[in-house]
Amino acid sequence: MIKKTALGIITLILSGALMLSPAFAGDTDAWLNDWEYKIDDLSYDGKYIYLQKYIGTDTDISIGGKATVDGVDYPVCIEMESTSSHYKTGLNRNKDIRQITFYSVDGTPVRPELSWRTKDLFYGMENLEGINFGDDFKTDGVTEAISMFEGCKRLKYVDVENLDLGKCSNTKQMFSGCKDLNRITINLSYALNMSEMFKNCEGLTEVTITGNGSNTGKLSNVKDLFSGCSSLEEVKISGLDFSGVKDFSHMFYSCSSLKNIDMSMFNMSGAQNLTGMFVYCSALKEIDLSTIEWGDATPSAAEMFYRADNLEKVKVSEGFRPTDAARIFQIADYDGKRLMITGTPSQEFKDAVYPTLKDSNRFVGYVKLRSTIELEGKELEDGLFGVQLQSDRDTVYGINRKNDDNIIEIMAKVYSPGSNTFTIKEIYKPEGGDGYLSCLPMSVAEDYECEVTEISKTVNIVLNTDGSLSIEG
Repeated sequence: MIKKTALGIITLILSGALMLSPAFAGDTDAWLNDWEYKIDDLSYDGKYIYLQKYIGTDTDISIGGKATVDGVDYPVCIEMESTSSHYKTGLNRNKDIRQITFYSVDGTPVRPELSWRTKDLFYGMENLEGINFGDDFKTDGVTEAISMFEGCKRLKYVDVENLDLGKCSNTKQMFSGCKDLNRITINLSYALNMSEMFKNCEGLTEVTITGNGSNTGKLSNVKDLFSGCSSLEEVKISGLDFSGVKDFSHMFYSCSSLKNIDMSMFNMSGAQNLTGMFVYCSALKEIDLSTIEWGDATPSAAEMFYRADNLEKVKVSEGFRPTDAARIFQIADYDGKRLMITGTPSQEFKDAVYPTLKDSNRFVGYVKLRSTIELEGKELEDGLFGVQLQSDRDTVYGINRKNDDNIIEIMAKVYSPGSNTFTIKEIYKPEGGDGYLSCLPMSVAEDYECEVTEISKTVNIVLNTDGSLSIEG
């Protein structure tokens, strides 16, 4: 018979040997007085103490893996009662608990009543701030951890790194709504559904997820995995196979602090849905999608970068051919910013995407245009002549400089690579005049009369792999 309280094991040293304190008939561990509990058969493993509800006043509690009732030792489990929506458990029935520490007794850890799930175990414990599992909570048979910590909005730390989740296939909404959680490291090797796992963890800055890579293709759903993680800056994932994942939609929705992401972590060959994957990622400046290859598949990528307003550089491969490509950068505030598409984009991608950049008020770069002005019978002076490039968006002026041989260079915006027509109007500033610009060439030099002269030229603008532009023709 073993007795242990929340204060620790009481020991006596007799004759040089470590002796556990005896428990006499009628003894009951004192910490159980703070619980509603029952003693019942666990259908396949003998009698257990079922912790049904904490009724004590101390908000920092400790739970042992074995306890004594009437002089008899019983292992301890947390009762889990199925309801129409979420499970009621021996822990989440009390919303005032602030801190929980589990400890083993004689090598016996605490365990959930249902060995195959920890679903809703701490669900809705809105005042819970910390959980110490150590090696003292039995999870080696758990296959479901759905909503295990969902709604624990004040949870600041939880040592799940050492939990044995080697058989856990469903972690949907596991930490959803844990607003104060800052960092988390978790080991998963059998994950199937990770959708919404960290949804609305607003304070989460760093996530590390590791697996052993032995269950190829098991992972299938990461929809909304980090949705609403507005403080998330760093994501590290290794040892998980994403080749079977079909749904990546809204995976990083509203991760407004995420500045970069290593997409090589994900094998997206099986993807069918990338809709809104980086919606409202307003700090994201560049992203390398060149590792994504689909062959003949064309998954949806509509609004993949919706309101990713500061995106500057996107690298793609020839195999990146999503359907809805024309909507991939739709509705982003790109006013006056430069979006550079690099890599080896397919012609299909170019045809679909490049025209939308103009609609988004986003240009892909500048080209340099030249005009040489000559006028017989008139001495050339600095600033006397110029060119004017007009478009539906802006007007660009350039003036001559004598020591530059009167070659006028202006930078013209390019909104879509390919065929572009530029119209230049040659102008001059009358000597001693009121400063208004007129047109060249002059028909009669001494009278400063002129006729409208417009020179239009259509050229092919090439977007190079390094992001620079060049002109063909």
